[in-house]
Amino acid sequence: MATAMAMATERMPSPVRLDSALMPSSKIRIVLAALIGVGLAFSAGANALANASWKSYPELVERLWPGQARALVRRGESAFAKGPTDPARLREAQDLGRASLRAQAVEGKALQLLGLVANARGDQATAERLMTLSARLSRRNGFVQLWFVDSDARAGRTAAALGHFDTAMNASPALNGKLYPVLANALQDPGIRREFARYVRREPEWLPSFMGYAADQGSNPAALAMAVIAAGGLPRDEAYKTTVALLLGKLATTGQLEELLALYKVQAPRNAAGVPTSLGFEPAGVDQTLAPVAWEFLPSDSGQASLIPEAGGSGPALRLEAYDAARVEVARKVLFLSPGQYRLNHAVTRLSDGAPGSLRLTLACARNGGVTLAEIPLEGGGNRNVNVPAGCTAQRATIAIVGATGSDAFEAALTRLTIIPA
Repeated sequence: MATAMAMATERMPSPVRLDSALMPSSKIRIVLAALIGVGLAFSAGANALANASWKSYPELVERLWPGQARALVRRGESAFAKGPTDPARLREAQDLGRASLRAQAVEGKALQLLGLVANARGDQATAERLMTLSARLSRRNGFVQLWFVDSDARAGRTAAALGHFDTAMNASPALNGKLYPVLANALQDPGIRREFARYVRREPEWLPSFMGYAADQGSNPAALAMAVIAAGGLPRDEAYKTTVALLLGKLATTGQLEELLALYKVQAPRNAAGVPTSLGFEPAGVDQTLAPVAWEFLPSDSGQASLIPEAGGSGPALRLEAYDAARVEVARKVLFLSPGQYRLNHAVTRLSDGAPGSLRLTLACARNGGVTLAEIPLEGGGNRNVNVPAGCTAQRATIAIVGATGSDAFEAALTRLTIIPA
């Protein structure tokens, strides 16, 4: 900083002196006032025009307004970009950065440029000092924060790297499109996940937006889930419900079932503790924000499933509708039954008069190539024994429906569906 300030305060040419003997003092004051007024007006206009033009026409601005700090920085940045490993280009960039500081001592972009030159020459200590000074002048400089993220990550300073992420995302929301993919990918590192968990607990302003991005577009849902689990779960409010549902769905689709169950446990309310081993339709068991551990409804043009909160006083039921002869899955969920013998019980009531159609429940291993454990026609009522073999620690249950072409819609109510140890 001392060097920069020294460069900025180099001696300037002495001002032209007026010989007061040439005119009376009153006239001198009038002339000086007029000159100062015109000078200030021109200076203000010139600086405004220069500041508006320096990015697009740095060399022109430098010719019209010699020493204009931003134009010098822009030229330096251009030189650096053309040869970040070329000693001649680095010298040119350094000279222009220093000239910018002489023109304006507190020019953060010039410090940033000099920091990049030092970094390119392998002088990390000087680069960090210059970048730190630049950041102090403007915490909204997202580029400097990104530089620190990279520098800290390379040095293994995980907490510091995430701190700069936090600063950049709070100060420069426009950078989020570039920052989110970097952070989402970085969560594959266990150390970064541990530090990120602290931010989940703190709930910074950018967290809902980032979590939504990472759950929807991130390439490693398991890493994101493990970070959330380490934090004890996301807040249970509206801002995160869609995110949780997206992440649960991604984990199920990619077969990361241990993470699926662990995430469900930290996100589900207490009254939903039994859902992973139940086929019932209680409110927690059909909560779409907890699907597919809860039942997930799959509406389509051929059929759909929906909840009947109270079916004739017997509790909630599932309303199933088929509109044509296509066999379509209308509901599905993931179960976590321990290996062993189970008894499955169901009861179905037809709601449409005479319209043909049928229902079928399929239970299969979620692993082991999806081996089918049972296919059960759901008609009337009855029991069925099901064996869950060793190694099949997670299962997929699906309900399919089929109607008939050219007839009325087939409708039925699945009033009971249970599975208990035999």
